[in-house]
Amino acid sequence: MSYPDYQDLRERSRSFSGLIAYHSVSLAVATAPATPANMRQGMLVTDNFFSLLGIVPSLGRTFLPEEGKGTVKDRVAVLGNDFWKNQYGGDGSVLGRTIRLNGVEFTIIGVAPASFPGVERFFPPSVFVSLSMWGRLAGEQEESLEDRARHELNVKGRLGQGASSQSAQAELATIGRNLERAYPKTNRNRRIIARTELQATIQREPVRLALVSMLMAVVGLVLIIACANVASLMLARSRARSREIAIRLAIGARRFRLVRQLMTESLVVALLGGLLGLTFGYGGILFLGTIRVPDDIPFVLGLQLDPRVLVFSLIAALASCLLFGLVPALGAAGVDLAPALNDSADCRWYASGRFSQDLGRESGLPHRPPD
Repeated sequence: MSYPDYQDLRERSRSFSGLIAYHSVSLAVATAPATPANMRQGMLVTDNFFSLLGIVPSLGRTFLPEEGKGTVKDRVAVLGNDFWKNQYGGDGSVLGRTIRLNGVEFTIIGVAPASFPGVERFFPPSVFVSLSMWGRLAGEQEESLEDRARHELNVKGRLGQGASSQSAQAELATIGRNLERAYPKTNRNRRIIARTELQATIQREPVRLALVSMLMAVVGLVLIIACANVASLMLARSRARSREIAIRLAIGARRFRLVRQLMTESLVVALLGGLLGLTFGYGGILFLGTIRVPDDIPFVLGLQLDPRVLVFSLIAALASCLLFGLVPALGAAGVDLAPALNDSADCRWYASGRFSQDLGRESGLPHRPPD
């Protein structure tokens, strides 16, 4: 959207608790007057950018509502956490220092938290500045931001209390038609459509959706194969333990307790497998984090584990335990005692008479063949 359209949308909309606008730019950044400038990713944002996203700075403060008028006092900047650590060594006294962006001096007022890499997936901003500084950083007239034909801003919003996506879309459609009638030269045939983050990503990058779907299919196939192999091993193990289970039942063990013991063993194996998988996953993320793409602007994969991954791993471990541990456990606990004991080596040894012969030799008593 253009900045004037964003302002109209922000004033007229009632379905959103807030709307933010931002624009990614490449900046020549110099941390000191005598330091050569390097190309870095920057982000021009509205004054409510951090507050609407719920981002609390790890150091200093973010932009104030009045710091968006394009005056000299608005030359303030918030540093990205990685940039602060790499360029300033995580120095807490960085507040108040001067940083040069495209030759313009800005005062550092805060540092973004490490948990906030920005709203762009692979290019985390090194510095955030007010959107009102767009013209000055681009070497253009400051009034260029007010050009309604300049549709270069990304806009995100947070739904208000009780608002739905359908009601927001209906309201945005009305506002869009009104803007088209009011400014036919710049807004002709332009519509305002509300999409979730997932919907916007799918429409904007269908190749990524296809890649992710293929990778998830491969992961699912590997998981099914692994579970099938584990199920085969547990079934084979339960057959091998049939004699042990039969002896336990013969001396009075309850079948429920045997099932519970076998399920506990399966649960331990499942949890250990899930923990081992998470360990490999975390190690893989650390390895991918060391990869640096040779480019003027730093490219970051930004992969990380989150609680949803941990919950999924726990559910997968418990599901594999129940599906592939319960059947062998019930089969082992339901073993028929007589065949299981007769098939054992000791029973065949006793039935053949070798047991009584050995006992006779040890006791010195005459041996009587079995009937």
